[in-house]
Amino acid sequence: MASGKQRKHLVALALLGMVSVAAGAWWLMPTGGNIRNVLLISIDTCRADHLSCYGYEHPTTPNIDALAAQGILFENTISPVPLTLPSHSTMLTGAIPPYHGVHLNTGYRLAESIVSLPELLQEDGFATGAAISAFVLDSQYGLAQGFDFYDDTFKEPLEGNHIAQRRGGETTEVALDWIEQNRDQRFFFFLHYYDPHANYSPPEPFASRFTSRYAGEIAYTDHCIGKVIQKLKDLDLYDSTLIIVVADHGEMLGEHGEQSHSYFIYQSAIRIPLIFKLPGQDKSARIPSLAGLVDVMPTICSLLGVTPPPEIQGRSLEADWTQTHSDRAERYMYCESFYPTFYGANPLVGVVSDQFKFIQTTRAELYDLVDDPAESHNLFEAEGDVAGMMEDELDAILDQSLRNISHESRITLNEDARERLQSLGYIGDTVTETTTFDLDPEKEDPKDNLAFHLISEEFSSLKSQKRFDKARGHVEEMIRRKPDLAMCQKQMAIILAKLEQYRDAIPYGERAAELDPFDALNFAALGHLYDLLGETSPAIDNYRLSLTIDPQNPAAQYALGKILLAQKKFDEAREHLQRAVDIKPDFSEALNDLGNACKAQGQIDEAIRYYEQVLALDPAAAGTCYNLGNALVAQGDPEAAILHYRQAIQHVPDHTKSYNNLAWLLATEKEAPFYDPAEAVKLAQKACEITNNDSYEFMDLLAIAHAAAGDFHSAIEAAHKALALAERADDNAPLASLKTKLELFKAHRPYHPGR
Repeated sequence: MASGKQRKHLVALALLGMVSVAAGAWWLMPTGGNIRNVLLISIDTCRADHLSCYGYEHPTTPNIDALAAQGILFENTISPVPLTLPSHSTMLTGAIPPYHGVHLNTGYRLAESIVSLPELLQEDGFATGAAISAFVLDSQYGLAQGFDFYDDTFKEPLEGNHIAQRRGGETTEVALDWIEQNRDQRFFFFLHYYDPHANYSPPEPFASRFTSRYAGEIAYTDHCIGKVIQKLKDLDLYDSTLIIVVADHGEMLGEHGEQSHSYFIYQSAIRIPLIFKLPGQDKSARIPSLAGLVDVMPTICSLLGVTPPPEIQGRSLEADWTQTHSDRAERYMYCESFYPTFYGANPLVGVVSDQFKFIQTTRAELYDLVDDPAESHNLFEAEGDVAGMMEDELDAILDQSLRNISHESRITLNEDARERLQSLGYIGDTVTETTTFDLDPEKEDPKDNLAFHLISEEFSSLKSQKRFDKARGHVEEMIRRKPDLAMCQKQMAIILAKLEQYRDAIPYGERAAELDPFDALNFAALGHLYDLLGETSPAIDNYRLSLTIDPQNPAAQYALGKILLAQKKFDEAREHLQRAVDIKPDFSEALNDLGNACKAQGQIDEAIRYYEQVLALDPAAAGTCYNLGNALVAQGDPEAAILHYRQAIQHVPDHTKSYNNLAWLLATEKEAPFYDPAEAVKLAQKACEITNNDSYEFMDLLAIAHAAAGDFHSAIEAAHKALALAERADDNAPLASLKTKLELFKAHRPYHPGR
């Protein structure tokens, strides 16, 4: 039997032989000089072997097959990471995660300093557009840079996914509209489909047509792609458009014990389809040599004559179909998974060649992908020389690409974003990451943590479905298995908070803080728990701790500012509220409370300015309409205030505070042009109705309005009811005033404040 090195040599010769057989056709293929437009289609979570053009036994992809029949299909393409955000960061930048700095879906964003494909094409005069199908690629995570149009707002989000994803049909309609509108100019459009991602629920007829629901989702996505291709043909753009179909990563489907993806870096999770269809091309080619997702961006640049950044790790694949490869150097594709570090295990960092895969972790792995495509026989001990060579290649890749941009690529997720990502199946905590990729021999091997990972995945699924009682059982098991893992304690605190067991949640949050004293979001969550319990002192302390670690969290700045505002510490409150707005300029709640703080300090003009900023962002913000009305009254402009009280009621029909202030002005400003006691009666009656006739304040208002309208009988009746309600509430403060008004009404005199 041949040794590992001998087999490697034989396989290389065999590959060169395959190349030579097809070489005669390759040089006839176009080089892309007549490209006018570019359409980059990304199919999320699509393993290559489930496309019929890659050998799947059922016809899942007739439209993609048709492209492949006229295009160039790469048979052995590797994604660097089985996660959506980091893999798409690689797709659009030509850089691997150690360089672009995005390692996970949570807690990261593509740094502005990283040059992306749409930025290059935008500078070259292309109109740039994108339509994405999952929150994980939301514009806040950095991929929108360079796009004139980036559609990440979902009209019909899939049920149960917290507005986290949409079907391909909706995304397709966005793409068709944009292409139609930009048909007369050169364009680059990035089209992202998420349907093959779990949970698999293909629409009919695709659900019935395939026994595998996963295959059905791929078939549905292919159907959507067919509509876009037909649109290009209808607009006479097909023959001038470079079309690329690729996936971001694959899916394990139960292999190696993992059902979905994100954890392991075996081939099922990182081998992806890649097809280029060039304008004017009508002959197909299948390229067996190794390629990478990292090559997509530089290949597009090469075909367009655009110079990519020199430091990227990908290379143009154009030579693979235009010349022979007798001098082709062996390539090594980087891959990684930091997901196991969520559980305190070592990461998985690997490298793939034409024949071998090496995975560096606690117990290293080496697989012969030719003899053992299922990666079932670890050859690390038996093939030490090959393992050493592959490890050297991995070290060289890291030495050349690793850089520290963590200050640019790391972000703190708010709770809403965290929940949306969890609804897609991703854990919502941050990774414990070192600046080097060195292993800690004391940490567990990810293979030994798989069972824990599966429990955690099920917990995240239950949590996203709001099945908090059942999720609690899973997190209890997680704590039993790993009591000293901060993530477990933190998740229990979150679940108990969801169950409104705030007091019980606090010890778990405190324990999480002991285990991970640098988790800013955990301290913010503790602050929120204490605030809900009315314990402002520990709430303030925890918010301050959170902001000491991460001062860029606008939610924590706002929460602390709101508490200080309630304590009438106006100057300090304004500092934190202003900081929240500086970080997040469209933070309406913070702007509104800045207005409240200014008003409380007598700075009415400034308060009005903040309220107007809120209404420019959200004209339907009833509370701010009300606040602006009050500020205008304080400024001496009750007529303008009335308009805003009316707007508040229009947007929120049961906004009792606006009914109160509006009715008061209409009933008491006798000399004003807007004086209207009859309408004041109707407004006061509505306020009483909303509060079930159980508020002495609104009953008193009704009495005032009746008296202003000259109906003293009704005024006296309402005044008696107001007195009874105040006495029943055991509130003595208003009794004297209520009795004075009652006597006034008995004397058939209306109430005029100040007289």
